[in-house]
Amino acid sequence: ARATECCPQALSPSVVAAAMPSRVRYQSTRGGVHGLDFSDILLSAYAPDGGLFVPELSTMPNHIAGLHPGMTLAQVTARVLEPFTGIALADCEEICAAAFLSFNNGLEPALPLVRAGRRLLLETGAGPTLAFKDIGQQVVARLLNHVLGGGGGGAP
Repeated sequence: ARATECCPQALSPSVVAAAMPSRVRYQSTRGGVHGLDFSDILLSAYAPDGGLFVPELSTMPNHIAGLHPGMTLAQVTARVLEPFTGIALADCEEICAAAFLSFNNGLEPALPLVRAGRRLLLETGAGPTLAFKDIGQQVVARLLNHVLGGGGGGAP
């Protein structure tokens, strides 16, 4: 296996070929809000009823299409984000590629695997603040920029 691979080697053809909804809808964990799209929840953070936003199960994809061994972390992340955000795959790829440039000094793999005995662990402290939260925050910052009209690649 090459160092840039992050997908499992035994990926079912049904997963790769499966269709998915074009956009997941979101609801509050407290039940007061339903049917919101990603841009609504991204910009509001908490639901008006005090709950957190979660995907509505009926709108969630059963599979993520287009995954294959040899993809980078940014490519896999983009394919996972696309159905949950409704953002075009090409834009998701740009957002994720830019987000992960700040990890591991811009080298692939962005989040290296570290051997610990017989186990492989994902090194999540390779971001700008050396904390696992960097993984999500680098992507979220670029998603906000994209939704607010600034594009996804970098800071405005």
